[in-house]
Amino acid sequence: MVVVFARHSDTETMYQLLREGYSPDLLTYMPLGCQGFKHYLHDLIGLKDQHPDRVFTVLSGNDSSVYGVAEIRFNSNGLFLNNIHIERSQRGKGLGTKLLHHTLEMTRRPGDLDLSLDVFQDNESAKQWYLNLGFLSVEEYIWATFTPGTGLPEGEFCCPNMPQANCVQNRYGFSQFTLQTQNISYDIGRLGGGFFVLTDPGILRDEIAQSALRTLDPARQCLIRCRMKHLKTHAHKVKTIAVSHRMTAKLNTVLERLSLYSGVVRQ
Repeated sequence: MVVVFARHSDTETMYQLLREGYSPDLLTYMPLGCQGFKHYLHDLIGLKDQHPDRVFTVLSGNDSSVYGVAEIRFNSNGLFLNNIHIERSQRGKGLGTKLLHHTLEMTRRPGDLDLSLDVFQDNESAKQWYLNLGFLSVEEYIWATFTPGTGLPEGEFCCPNMPQANCVQNRYGFSQFTLQTQNISYDIGRLGGGFFVLTDPGILRDEIAQSALRTLDPARQCLIRCRMKHLKTHAHKVKTIAVSHRMTAKLNTVLERLSLYSGVVRQ
């Protein structure tokens, strides 16, 4: 088996492997659960040579079958492992180690020092693997839902990039737009027809922004994903869906341990 950059012909299998990595309940709160995510994946693969902010690799057999997929996002000071999944029937054979090792070697850039990732709190086997590779948990994130309040005061607002966001929404089933009020701007996501997605807990005390969201789509709930410590004072307003851990490690440390585990001697 070899690790290569994803090809358009891999799209269907990658899509199924990525979905296999999460419970149906969690997929409800992720772009991966949206109807158009397969189109999004196909389009991203085609942009590899245009230096997008993320790339996909696959673990491919001699017959070009795909047995694993990884997604790397590029940050200013390092890499972010957004996804890594091995087909269930192939787990326990060291293929995850092989996939991650070669993916990092293929995607690291001069000056990349750190590797980060998020892992759900209840995924004990994955957390232990990452700990063995040198990762440490540095922050807890909460995923929670709430309903924008009714009877809130109205105020002026605008969404300057909504036409473009609607085009993206129609193709992929998820999108992002900017909500501007007289006092502040928010980046707002949309998942399917069910949720606005937020990362700024300040919106929980911003009645005008909540009123704007109700005006835009009164049927949507809000999904907020933010640092646990920033939501403590608003815990009574939300329903917790999941908790994830942000983990980070030195990239060289991870590569050295992957080399040790896989028997690969780095030059």
